[in-house]
Amino acid sequence: MPLGVAELQRAHALFGAPDEVIAQRRALYAALLELFSDDMPLERVDDMLDSPAVRGHLGAVLAGDTHFVASRCCSIDELVDESCKREIEGCVVRLASSVSAREGLADAVLRISDELQQYGADAPRATLVTTADRPDMGALFGLLVKGIELAVHLVPALALDLLPHVSLFAILARDASDRLGSASAREFPGLVLIPEPRSPLEVAEALIHEGAHQKFFDLATTRALFGEPSDQPPQFSPSWAPAGAPSWPIEQTFAAWHAYCCLSVVRDSLGTLSVHEDSLLPRAEQRRVEIGEWLLAHGDALGRDGHAFLGAMLDRRPAREGTDTPVDVARSVIAADESSLVRRVGERTLVVTRSSPVELLWLHSDVLDASARREL
Repeated sequence: MPLGVAELQRAHALFGAPDEVIAQRRALYAALLELFSDDMPLERVDDMLDSPAVRGHLGAVLAGDTHFVASRCCSIDELVDESCKREIEGCVVRLASSVSAREGLADAVLRISDELQQYGADAPRATLVTTADRPDMGALFGLLVKGIELAVHLVPALALDLLPHVSLFAILARDASDRLGSASAREFPGLVLIPEPRSPLEVAEALIHEGAHQKFFDLATTRALFGEPSDQPPQFSPSWAPAGAPSWPIEQTFAAWHAYCCLSVVRDSLGTLSVHEDSLLPRAEQRRVEIGEWLLAHGDALGRDGHAFLGAMLDRRPAREGTDTPVDVARSVIAADESSLVRRVGERTLVVTRSSPVELLWLHSDVLDASARREL
């Protein structure tokens, strides 16, 4: 079926307004910070919890890949020069630009460089552009702002739905990232990396593409988009991928489908604007249809919220229903670990155990309340 902004809005609205989803995401990272730190002061905690560097570090600690280091949990504003921060339609736009940004985002830039190498890119390592080596950083930020404003002009409802989920933009030197259109890494949620843009339209496309990923990352953190892990999870092989390219896991496939859905809507709003030769906008419609059909055929890998998301966008659902965490499972988890952190965020309640490994469970608050009343 044809896809428009109305379908995207309907699908996104299933999970609440952006500020609701962001509040839930912040609650999760705040709980992790409390779990991993001893008596760390939490002044300006939202500025800390919005930082892709902090979220990346907490995610790595949760995965058991590293130990918690309190000094790595700093405000996002430490990565931003004051001249590279502005509010657009109520959304704070930040550009990584301070002297400390290169060190603070080194792991994220390395992650993107490694991914490019997997796909055959032979360019040198990507380099972050900051005020330390670019006196024209203000001009780059101005172009970034113009591109965001263009996206808001072309597709206002969509752009302003995605922009709040982008915590930080970063610009990479063009000579070391020429094959990169724009990038996100789920290990560093909230961060959008863009090669030095040549036009506002390049920035506008990057905002929609990567903003779609950032919204998806926030939803995947707080909702049951995926089913239980499988010994043989399905893998998607795009028809447009070069020979020998690795297939995509279900998480990457779902995220890419969501991005192509958003890009296809922008393509219909361009009017007389001409896209650059590497733009994904002309290819978005065909790719969102191809990936959507594959997802419908592999619904057993998706959770209940993943099924609802597909249904709202496509007006079709996979044949097999998704699953959700039963309330009795959550209550048994809490009972087994009485020191669990329980955080109510509007209509959702987060349960974080202190067990090993740590368990994260999201429930509807009214269901958990009803269950507690029955016990009383």
